[in-house]
Amino acid sequence: MRQVWITKAGAPKVLQVREASDPTPKPGELRIRVRASGINFADLMARVGLYPDAPKLPCVVGYEVSGVVDALGEQTTGFSIGDRVLAMCHFGGYSDVVTLPSSQALKMPERMSFEQGAAFPVVYLTAYNTMLFTGHLRRGSSVLILSAAGGVAWRRFRSPRRESARSSAARPFPSTHFYASRAANTCSTRLEILPSKRAPSSAIAGST
Repeated sequence: MRQVWITKAGAPKVLQVREASDPTPKPGELRIRVRASGINFADLMARVGLYPDAPKLPCVVGYEVSGVVDALGEQTTGFSIGDRVLAMCHFGGYSDVVTLPSSQALKMPERMSFEQGAAFPVVYLTAYNTMLFTGHLRRGSSVLILSAAGGVAWRRFRSPRRESARSSAARPFPSTHFYASRAANTCSTRLEILPSKRAPSSAIAGST
């Protein structure tokens, strides 16, 4: 298999492709031939040496992948060889082959591309966890979503809708209005520009 290693902290030039033997799935694991890997803020911070939870350098990072199952460990159930899956790794996702517990993988809908699948886990799980558990979102809550044009914020538009809550979205720059508007429209959220006295920065507000 091939992997992208962070050889030392620095600019993108510190990344290096290395080859290694294909891993063998352990009991309860599956092996994925990776078709796409997600790139997240944590990965970029790890590359420059500013992410405290990253493995010690040199290392292979990457939290999320999508691809095709090509091997199953003993006692692994729920999946078959050939299944299209998305999965969340604990690092190691910058590889063209990964093994992980089957509980960390999901079968992909037919209409979902590999690129979409690889971009799904971190953004959606982060939004879901922070809204419902860290933020204790409940029916009738009001929510202010900052950096509303970003991936996690886009997903957060959906959580208030599910909980019949009211969402407001702040955009740091006028140029992001288009992207925040698209996110809200996709989630059936009505938008209006709020006066600056009613919201921080130039904000967009929406009611679900």
